[in-house]
Amino acid sequence: MSNNKYTWRYLIERFYPVILSGLAIISFIICRHRFVAIDKMVDQMCDNGISLSVTLAGFFLTILTLIKSITTRRMTFVVDGGGLPLLLMYLKHAIQFNITLLLASFIIKYVEHRASQMMYIKGINIVDNAYVFLFILTIFISIRFTQLFVSLLADPPQNSIQDDQQVDSEQEDE
Repeated sequence: MSNNKYTWRYLIERFYPVILSGLAIISFIICRHRFVAIDKMVDQMCDNGISLSVTLAGFFLTILTLIKSITTRRMTFVVDGGGLPLLLMYLKHAIQFNITLLLASFIIKYVEHRASQMMYIKGINIVDNAYVFLFILTIFISIRFTQLFVSLLADPPQNSIQDDQQVDSEQEDE
C-alpha cells in the first residue's frame, strides 16, 4: 500500500475478483453442455447464497465496528502508511456484495424468470448466468478482504522475529 496506487500488486489485488469471476463465468458458459440441470444448480446456489451472504455480511459488519480498535504492529503500519481507506473500501465492497447476493438470491429463487424467452440469448439464460457471476464475484471479494484482514491480525510474536534474526545471523557467520 505504497504512495503509488497503481503498482502491479495493487492492480492485481484490486481487480483479481472481477477477472477471475469473468473467466469462471466464460468457462461456465462454454462448458454449459456438461452440466445436467443448470436450473437446479442455480436454485441450490440461491439456497447456499442466502446462508453464506447472511453469515459473511454479519461477520464483515462486526469487523467494521472493531477494525479501528485493532492495535497490531501491521495494522499500525497500514494506518500510518495511509492504507486504512483502501482496507475500509475492500470491507465496504465485501458488505455491499454480500447484501446484493442475498437480495439476488431471493429474487432468483422466488421470481419466475426461466419461462420468458426474453431472458435467453442463444439458449443461454442471462439471469442465471448473471447470478452465477455475482455468486463467484462475491466469494472472491470476501476472500480478498478476509486474506488482508487475517494478515493484519496475524502479527508474529516478537520472540519468533528475534529467533529468525538470530538464525539468519548464525547462517551469515558460517
